[in-house]
Amino acid sequence: MTESLETTCNEVTIPLLPVQKEFLQATEPFVAICSARAAGKTFVAVLLAILRMLDGHRVVYFVQNLDAWREGGEIHLRYFLHLLHLEDRWRWNGSTYTGYLKTEWGEATFRLGTYKNPSNIRGATEISLVILDEYMLSSPRMMAEITPICRGKDLRGRTIHPQIRAVSTPNMSSEWQLITIEHDKHGIRLLRAKPKDNIYVTDEQRELMGGAIFDEKLRQQEMEGELLIGDNSTSMNALKDFSDQPKIWTARDFVWGGLDMAHSGDRDRHVFFAIRGDKELLAAHDFGTCGSEDVATWIKKFNAVYRLTCLQMDLAWSESVFDQLKYSIPCVQVPFGGAAEDKEQYANKRAELLFRGARVIRDSGIYLYNTNEFIDPSLVDELKREMCNIHWLQQPNSNRLLIEPKSDVRIRIGRSPDVSDAFCLAADQVPKVEPKVKSTVGTAEDPLLKQALEEIMEDD
Repeated sequence: MTESLETTCNEVTIPLLPVQKEFLQATEPFVAICSARAAGKTFVAVLLAILRMLDGHRVVYFVQNLDAWREGGEIHLRYFLHLLHLEDRWRWNGSTYTGYLKTEWGEATFRLGTYKNPSNIRGATEISLVILDEYMLSSPRMMAEITPICRGKDLRGRTIHPQIRAVSTPNMSSEWQLITIEHDKHGIRLLRAKPKDNIYVTDEQRELMGGAIFDEKLRQQEMEGELLIGDNSTSMNALKDFSDQPKIWTARDFVWGGLDMAHSGDRDRHVFFAIRGDKELLAAHDFGTCGSEDVATWIKKFNAVYRLTCLQMDLAWSESVFDQLKYSIPCVQVPFGGAAEDKEQYANKRAELLFRGARVIRDSGIYLYNTNEFIDPSLVDELKREMCNIHWLQQPNSNRLLIEPKSDVRIRIGRSPDVSDAFCLAADQVPKVEPKVKSTVGTAEDPLLKQALEEIMEDD
């Protein structure tokens, strides 16, 4: 059985699990515990907040919503304030969701924020520590709200070196899942733990928790803390298909574009991708739900830098942009619901496009990690998550390949798969390229090999 550790504050000893101790002692800018249920994640996150405030730091603590805070974080907060004899030094402003802890250097603040409205912490200043509780329930884009508040000096006059601390159970539908799997690439120190590591939870309690989960993958996620992604036999791609190194071969410098225009709703948006040759990503841009004029203006700006050979766009909802671009850029409207070119293999054009896009990712090894003014790096992670979570099936009678309905994908990933649609419209135009092979004729250093080659050529 795993032994507990401990920390001491105000002459009070607090028993800790190894992963909790490691979390408290970590010094890296971004540290995350991503583990199964009952690993004491919120417990140690709240404790860290209090310890940092006692040291003169200001803290912002994010939660899913206020109900989640009341049922979890607030209970731990009150426990620690009582345990550490800090109740008479603490006051709470319920209208601003801000707590104040008296220290010898002044009042350290504790600002409570929610993932639904992360901008409500914009008034915070000189924050040293940001805690993301159940961070899998948030969007990575909220980090843009955090950066501006983490600067200046703390209560003790020390220059702030901001730290992000995140805790969560894995979540297959979260954009954070891929980022967590590839944590080294994103500069995140990842800590893991399983229920059996928690000596304060009995085997009977673990069995009761696990027994209420009937889906095997969900059980792996919730009870074992597995970081799962759709890489089974019916997903369009596996995570290993995505290259992080440029390939040694290339194609001509044609630039292929793909545009998916939104219809309506907060889970649908305009997205543009562009690929040069067979391997280089030049653009990945999310327009949100702006007007078609803004989309056309942005693409014209891109075209002025990287001349588009052809821009394919989904026929649905793209008429206005097509009319604005067709005289300056070669444009083609593609009916996703129409017939495939290879009617014997694919049930419709959408299936053909997605299988083509998946093959380009797998075979051409498009280098997705370039950076320029037209690339939003977060869309690269979204593309990977979508292609690993979109599944194919076969029609019962014809055995033609078909892609699952978009409504099923929306339920799984929480939004419309616009990113993969835009990418596949661009990738559909990428030519099939084979690796370059350098001839050894006339360059062999071995005289016998050179003679044999010459003889073969003479026979021809």
